[in-house]
Amino acid sequence: MRLRRPLLLTTALVITIAALLPKIVQSAARYYLPALQNQLEQQGVRLSVNNLSGHFLGLSASSVEMWIAVKTESRRVSMPVNVELQDVSISLEPSFTPRVRILASAYQGSIDLTAQGLLTTPTVRGQIQTLDLGSHPQLHALGLARGLLSLKVEGLSLPFNPLSSSELDVELTEGSFAPSTQLIQLAGPEVQQIAELLKIQSVTDVRAKLAGSMERGAFVVRPIQLSSSLVRITGQARGTFEDARTEGSLTGALRLSLTEDSKHLTSWLPLLSQGAIAGDTSDFSVRISSTSCAGRPLQTLQLGRLCIRGQLTP
Repeated sequence: MRLRRPLLLTTALVITIAALLPKIVQSAARYYLPALQNQLEQQGVRLSVNNLSGHFLGLSASSVEMWIAVKTESRRVSMPVNVELQDVSISLEPSFTPRVRILASAYQGSIDLTAQGLLTTPTVRGQIQTLDLGSHPQLHALGLARGLLSLKVEGLSLPFNPLSSSELDVELTEGSFAPSTQLIQLAGPEVQQIAELLKIQSVTDVRAKLAGSMERGAFVVRPIQLSSSLVRITGQARGTFEDARTEGSLTGALRLSLTEDSKHLTSWLPLLSQGAIAGDTSDFSVRISSTSCAGRPLQTLQLGRLCIRGQLTP
C-alpha cells in the first residue's frame, strides 16, 4: 500500500497537469500576443489571430492574417500586402534541441515548417506545397490569374544570416499572367515605358524551377529554368550578399529562346545588343553582371545598392 499511494498521487498529478496544460498555454499565448503584435507593428507588420485555443504543448487558430507594408521600387507607394492562413497549428516537439512545428493551409495549398535550435540560432526547414498565387486577391488584381507555387527550404536562419548554410528549391507551374494597369503604375515610369514598347498582353503556360544554396556569404542558383508562351530560359547565377561593408555581387549566364508568340520582340534585339544580334534572331544569351550604382548607369536594374547590367550576345 505504501508503494501504491505515491504512484497514484503521481498519476493524478500528471493527469491534472495534462488537463490544465492546454488552458495554461492558451492563457500565456493570449497574454503575450499583444506584445508580439506591438513588436511586429513597429516593423510594418500587422497581425490578427482568430479563435486562438491551446492544446497539449501547442496552439491552434482558425485563421491568422498579416498585413505587411511593402514599398515599390519607386518608393512612391507603400502597399499593405495581406497574407491569410487557415487551420493554423503551432506545436512544440520535445527533443534535445527544442523544435516548433507550424502547419497551416493557405490559398488552396499547405504549409509545413519546423523551426529548430530555438535556444541558440533558430533555423527553419520544411515545405510549402502548391499555393495558388492567383487565388490571392491582391495578386489576382495585379494580373496573376493562376500560378501554383511549391517551395522547400533547409537551414534558413532567423533572423536571416548570409554567413549561414542553407538550401532553397522553388517551383512554379500552371502560371498565367496579364499585367494590369495597376501593376504597371506601381512599378514606376521606367517599367511603364518598357511595357508600352514591348506590347506584351499576357504570358501563359509559365513553368519555373530554381535551386539555390548559400554558404558563408556566397550563393549559387543552379539550375534556372523557365518556360512560357513567350520565352524559354535556362541558366545559372552566383554572387555574394550585401552587408554593411560591401555592396555584394551578382554574375550569371542565361540562354533565351523566343517563341512564335514573341517573335515581334526580335526587332528590338539589335538595339538592346548594340548591334551584336541580328533582328531575325530568336535564340540568344544574356550575361549578367553587377556594377556600382554611382550615377545610376544606363540600361541597368537597381536592386538595393546594387545595379545589374545585362549584356546580350548571340
